[in-house]
Amino acid sequence: MTHDARLSALDTAFLRAERPETPLHVGAVSVFEGGRLTDESGHVRVGDVRAAVEARLHLVPRLRQVVREVPLWLGRPVWADDPHFDVAHHVKVLPVAKPGTREQLLQLAAELHEERLDRSRPLWELWLVEGLADGRVGVIEKVHHAMVDGVSGVDVAAALLDLEPDPPPIAAPPFERGAAQRSAVLAAEAVAEQVRRAARLPRPRRAFDLVWRLLHELTELEEEGVLAPPSSLNARVGCDRQLRALTLDLDLVRASGRAQDATINDVVLTAVGGGLRALAEARGDRTNRPLKVLVPVSLRSPADHLTLGNRVGALVIPLPLEPVDPAVRLAAVAAWTARAKRSEAARTTAELISAGDGLPLPTVTLLSRLVVSRQPFVNLVVTNVPGPPFPVYMLGSRMVDTVPIVPLGGNMTMSVGVLSYDGRLTLGVTADLVAGEDLNVFMDATAAEFDALVPATAVSA
Repeated sequence: MTHDARLSALDTAFLRAERPETPLHVGAVSVFEGGRLTDESGHVRVGDVRAAVEARLHLVPRLRQVVREVPLWLGRPVWADDPHFDVAHHVKVLPVAKPGTREQLLQLAAELHEERLDRSRPLWELWLVEGLADGRVGVIEKVHHAMVDGVSGVDVAAALLDLEPDPPPIAAPPFERGAAQRSAVLAAEAVAEQVRRAARLPRPRRAFDLVWRLLHELTELEEEGVLAPPSSLNARVGCDRQLRALTLDLDLVRASGRAQDATINDVVLTAVGGGLRALAEARGDRTNRPLKVLVPVSLRSPADHLTLGNRVGALVIPLPLEPVDPAVRLAAVAAWTARAKRSEAARTTAELISAGDGLPLPTVTLLSRLVVSRQPFVNLVVTNVPGPPFPVYMLGSRMVDTVPIVPLGGNMTMSVGVLSYDGRLTLGVTADLVAGEDLNVFMDATAAEFDALVPATAVSA
């Protein structure tokens, strides 16, 4: 792996938009059976975990790399091999008071995700949590959004785990660190690349056509207009977080959707809509206009497996808070998402994002900070990522639970991540601690909406 992998404009934007109160990393908090993960005294075998992770780093070389800035902001940063890489800086142990509960683990994960990753090191961490009930072990993952999107984040996690309890040993090739380039060379390469890209990028007329096409598509789709309605969900985000979770039977959710010509994601969005209605009523917000939800759309092909970075488009879905009947709301959501998928909005958005690779770095920085902190188009993000449909293992211990963690933007006080794993579907809801002090209202109402939509499903908080 050489030094010269340059960040895309979108990956760079996730770095530039980050603020102390809005760290932009993604991740998950998982629970594993104790087993071979712990020693006779119940402590995590951290040395063995570090060795197992290090043996797999050749599968994801970027986990050994740091972000290196180009002098004078003459180009986007590059990924460069860390000359001081030590897996112990990234795989750490943290205890909780015995017997630790799921709620304690979620709160610990929320607190760890309040802290930004150290830019002087590769942008990821694994925290091994010991002290959980029944001798289980928690694993809290943090990976910067500049490195992964939802799908590639799952790929990274899967690469560090096993598909069976007793896999054959991994013969890792010797690591050869790429030579560090001098700053002058980085600057010259950045300028040359900028010139080459500028020659290939759409001319101003083409860029204008892309913007016009996207606005036309959105205007046709968005009967209520392209701007999000006023909502208490959109406020200044503070530094403190909370994390909640709902877990459901995936097959029951899928069957319920199919029975009503809807997808799993339609059912999830509908249940979230029920939770948002209850939250709006509790806060005195209006419920006569749909809220706007950003739904990322992966544009990856099977050939992109373990190719990191962000390769996404986006749809903006209006979630009706009326009527109250969940079945009617589901029909409205399913019809709208089907219509949105038939449009080219997601790919047009991706084309515009890709065109950003030709913009000067100061422009990328300015746009990213404006979009994250002051965007007027959506009320919250709901992202759904498929995880492994089978069990995965760490040192022979099975993963029994996993909750996704999605960051907050500068003016969105709540986000919802959805992740499937081994027959279960889990919603991870991240919220600003102060702005979301009534988060339980949303969680209870969302669980009740799932009960109405998915008869006999098991919902656990």
